[in-house]
Amino acid sequence: MTTIDTRLVRLGMREPRAALVEQGLASEGLAKDTATDINKFGWSEAKSKAVRGSIETLQSTMAVQADQRDDSGTSHDGEVAALSAAKKFIRHVRFAWPMAHRDAAGKAGVGVDAIESGGTIGKSTPKTVAYLTTLAPAVKALEPWLLPYFAGVSPSATLLACRTALEGADRVQETELDQIPEATQRIYEAKGRLVELIGDLNRIGCMAFDGQAVTRARFNKDVLLRGRKVRTPKS
Repeated sequence: MTTIDTRLVRLGMREPRAALVEQGLASEGLAKDTATDINKFGWSEAKSKAVRGSIETLQSTMAVQADQRDDSGTSHDGEVAALSAAKKFIRHVRFAWPMAHRDAAGKAGVGVDAIESGGTIGKSTPKTVAYLTTLAPAVKALEPWLLPYFAGVSPSATLLACRTALEGADRVQETELDQIPEATQRIYEAKGRLVELIGDLNRIGCMAFDGQAVTRARFNKDVLLRGRKVRTPKS
């Protein structure tokens, strides 16, 4: 029995199985249709076989049953809610930042581009925590000028609350990971692998069809993104 890749387990454990299978089938067909071109840019038969194997695992009776009884949903929902709140705060800061920075007229000692220092965070809890940690000093420095855009609620305090909630949710999930049955972990691992392969295919497709907007646009995760929205709890 091969060792379970916990990185892939974490990547896949929140993904909606049915939507991921549908997206996988669409991506698999796209890879076949464009094989001549994408194979020149790093796609391979091994990757195609890995996509097929992951899809078959997620279509198995065991995967369907694991989907139905998903006993880790509570901790997932807690992390998703914390991540949603953090992203809402980050959006709010980004909207307010140019105005607050202009209002400060250089008194805060932070640049207008300080808000962009975290790069792309996507759905990653660790990346979001790291971004909030990096952003905290700049928010504190600009706090007097940000405050009017936050309905009188301290942006620094809100940032700290978001970061604390995310860190707590992440610790709970890591603790519960060891308690998830091995068979279920392997389903999550297959989800994570398929997500990663779809991402690889899309990146390779963008390279192979650079300058061909219509074809390039076919390399997307639209089906999966819709599935995530359906599954994400309202905050």
